[in-house]
Amino acid sequence: MADVRLTNANHSVTGGRPSDISVDALTLFTQDKTKHVRGDNWSRRAAWPTTIFANEDVGRTINDPTARPFVDDFYRADDRWGPKPRYKETSAFDLTSPENVAKGLTLGDKITGLDQLINPATGLDGYWERQAIRSGLRLIVGQRLELGNNQGWNTVPTGLPLDGDPLYPAETKPTNNTTQARFGGHHEYLQRRSLQDNLAAVQGMVLYHYQGGNGITNNGEFPAACVALTAHPGTRQSIVNSRTFGNNADGSLKVDFLNGQGTNGWEFQFPVTFDTEGKFGQELAVGQPLGNALRNLAYFAGDPAGGAPSFKPVQDASDDTLPQVHPAPYLSMWGDFSPLRRIFAEYLDASGGPSSIKDRYDALSFADKATLHSAACTLSMLAYNLQSEYDQVRTGLASENPDFRTIATELRQGMFRIIDYLETGNDDENGDGIPDGKIAALFSKLPAELQQATWNDLVDGAALLPDSSGPIVPGCTPSDPAGFQKLCDVGEYFADFTLADWRVVLDETTNATETQLDDIEAFAGQIATGLNTVRDRELGFSPGGATVKLAALSGKDVVVWDAATQLTESLAFTKTDPDTGTVLATESFVLKSQCDPDLFADVISPSTPFKEEQVALSLVACSQNTLGAAAAKYPSLFYLFPVVDHDLKGSGANAQPDLEEYIADSYVNAVNPTTVTFKVVGTDPIEGVGDIAATPSPSTPANWVLPASSPSGVAALDTSNVDNLTHAFIINAGTAPIRVPFLDKGIFDGREQLNNRVLDIDMDALTTEKVGGGVTDADFWLPADLENQAEGVFFAFREDAVREDEIVRPRNASALNCAGLGGGIGARQYRIETETACRMRVRPGSLQQDPPLTDQLISLKPVDFIADPERRTHGFRLRTASGDPADFSGPSFARKVGMTLVTDNPVYIMGNFNVHSTDGTTSTIVEEFVETLWNKPVNTAFGANFYNNRTHLTPTTLPTSTKTTGDRWKSYPMQFTSSPADSWMGLWKMAF
Repeated sequence: MADVRLTNANHSVTGGRPSDISVDALTLFTQDKTKHVRGDNWSRRAAWPTTIFANEDVGRTINDPTARPFVDDFYRADDRWGPKPRYKETSAFDLTSPENVAKGLTLGDKITGLDQLINPATGLDGYWERQAIRSGLRLIVGQRLELGNNQGWNTVPTGLPLDGDPLYPAETKPTNNTTQARFGGHHEYLQRRSLQDNLAAVQGMVLYHYQGGNGITNNGEFPAACVALTAHPGTRQSIVNSRTFGNNADGSLKVDFLNGQGTNGWEFQFPVTFDTEGKFGQELAVGQPLGNALRNLAYFAGDPAGGAPSFKPVQDASDDTLPQVHPAPYLSMWGDFSPLRRIFAEYLDASGGPSSIKDRYDALSFADKATLHSAACTLSMLAYNLQSEYDQVRTGLASENPDFRTIATELRQGMFRIIDYLETGNDDENGDGIPDGKIAALFSKLPAELQQATWNDLVDGAALLPDSSGPIVPGCTPSDPAGFQKLCDVGEYFADFTLADWRVVLDETTNATETQLDDIEAFAGQIATGLNTVRDRELGFSPGGATVKLAALSGKDVVVWDAATQLTESLAFTKTDPDTGTVLATESFVLKSQCDPDLFADVISPSTPFKEEQVALSLVACSQNTLGAAAAKYPSLFYLFPVVDHDLKGSGANAQPDLEEYIADSYVNAVNPTTVTFKVVGTDPIEGVGDIAATPSPSTPANWVLPASSPSGVAALDTSNVDNLTHAFIINAGTAPIRVPFLDKGIFDGREQLNNRVLDIDMDALTTEKVGGGVTDADFWLPADLENQAEGVFFAFREDAVREDEIVRPRNASALNCAGLGGGIGARQYRIETETACRMRVRPGSLQQDPPLTDQLISLKPVDFIADPERRTHGFRLRTASGDPADFSGPSFARKVGMTLVTDNPVYIMGNFNVHSTDGTTSTIVEEFVETLWNKPVNTAFGANFYNNRTHLTPTTLPTSTKTTGDRWKSYPMQFTSSPADSWMGLWKMAF
């Protein structure tokens, strides 16, 4: 073969430019048809077929008009048209065909009367998801549910208040001046929000296998397991925290989605009330705990006009009264649960159709059922989190602790001395007239804001007047002057103490040991977590303390406490001589506790009232930083698990603040009017969450459904080894390592300029371990049983990923013919490039704009040459726990099939994968050519010599493609397919 160059004189066409001959991307994406950008100024060169390039014997270019097969719908089996416009070459299966245009069909319409599209086993709509259900493996990563802010709503980790919480949509980009140049452009600023790692979040994954597993008889249609997959890639410590699961005092698994502790990698099962397909459908009814919880979530964080491209897109116009982005930012900021809302609104709760909720559920598409399953997985894990916290709080508060009572008695005496010192400067402990310096020493350890000279007296005496009858404490008048006055300001002053401040006070004024101080601090943290969630479930965004109590603690009425003002009755404090026990002074004060002091009645004494001790302990346990000044932390819980039925804004004691952004947003109000009710879950307003709580698998991985194991010789995960290959799939059960097959991770994709979440998948586990749970003739997790037609089909989908066409902004009302060619470079540019009215416009704080959808409601954005800054390209990453190549045909399990991985999301490959090797490792690589070229002169190594003059191995050393011995590489198709066109602005990547 001689060297030949392709030039203008011998290439395939004459006339025109390369851009004229190129495929029209808009037509390809919106109609699934191939045409040239221009066809009027060029023609096929007559001599082309006879050139060396097109010669069928030696040519490298193939002009083959063979029709492609229509089995490439990588999206969901949702039984609705799209997102691709065409499933098959015939017009009945083409959304843009004249007959379907005449019917008014659009993207997202329900498919009816076309069995070839929606047949459960072979339907072309979501073809590969159907194949995975029939004979494969299916993973559905659920939507991530943001719960609030564990630092306090509308605050940042420094504790400083903000105008709005970081979760809220960006209203404006900070000024891009010299000191703030790091913010970049509008799109860069919005993309950078992907780096945010909010600790208060919960996310799950449901996993399906065609053989079921875990005793599931529904095979690939009902989850075999629910998996916690809430990654926190902010720091090495946050990664370790998320993958470390401790134990509660009662030995149960401790998870904490509210603070990012123990959130990633553990397996759960649905509760027995809905652990089968039949039960699940029945429990979706209104009034049932699961039905109420899922509807609460759907209406709290779902846009009834969102859910594209699975559901029919809705695009407002710029001249509408209230043009809105869909999904609405103030709803999707919590996680986009628009598909969940539309499933309820358009199917389960819609008029018409089957009468029973079970029959309606049975009639849903596979994709819609999986959406319900993934949401139930997420909510049930959160419910377990809350219920286990309440169990621990109840146990702790129901147990008498004499040490705490003794320390509380000493503390209230120390508080009297602090009050006396603030008022008079007296530092005399025993009343002998000689200062002992102890209180002065204590104050030297307290922060400036608690010092007598610098304490900020914010609340005047009027705050101590709950009614017009007069002051609670005689002598405190409404004209409370600035500075500390003990009759007015004791409650306000001690309410400013943090838990760290109280530890100093306890250390200096009591005889508590370090161990006892640690116990008190741990007790306070446990109480705070439980009471914070009760407070937020009752009051939402509104400030104040919870008035409802855990069931086992109700009936205690020792201390008079006003939940609205958080003020106690007047309580007696004494100053006692530490040597003789003589009472030196007694005065009464009103204290301010952020929780009901009666919660601590049994801890102090189950039988004898100790009012002052109860209040003293409540001040420590419910201190300023543990309960955030009785402000909201997790306002989502007000809607997800309310303690009383209410609408969006609540009423009476739980009325929400009108100026809160979520409450004030006009669109949120429009789609959640007073007729939408967020309902109590279960029969008990607090502990009814336990009715839907998932069950964690035991700490012995051999008893898991998933192929988890206890690795030998591997240390527990910590910050020193979290980056090591040996710990890529390790989580901690206390200090014991467990190797799991799935872990969510965070990576920064340099091409996308986005922080991506990727599900790490251990191919070793999937190809070598078989499905458990009593399955007869169990297949591998990555199926390979040819008798069951199981040929390695693996379908995966992430609900938390955001395609470009999932975001639908208003169109410019003046935009025309945006899908056509416009001016510029000889009328070769698209109007979405040249026309301002046709372009995407995303600027925080201004009216946003997208190109108009086509008549079939198909978005032009995936081919508009601009990455949508609010897309999220979360995906999957294939690797192995061992670090060796994925071995699809090892000697002990003799797989005869490879893998067909199909997903609409990005796929990454890490490490050597499916190599030509005699034993499956990189140490025995088999190569077709043995003569290297990198060290040869260019003029002798390449060109014709590349094909003609290289030494290659003999067929006996390199097996032919039909052999299964000698080379562990699988010659069967391995497909890593992702969404066609640039819906992700970067499809799948291979990272070696």
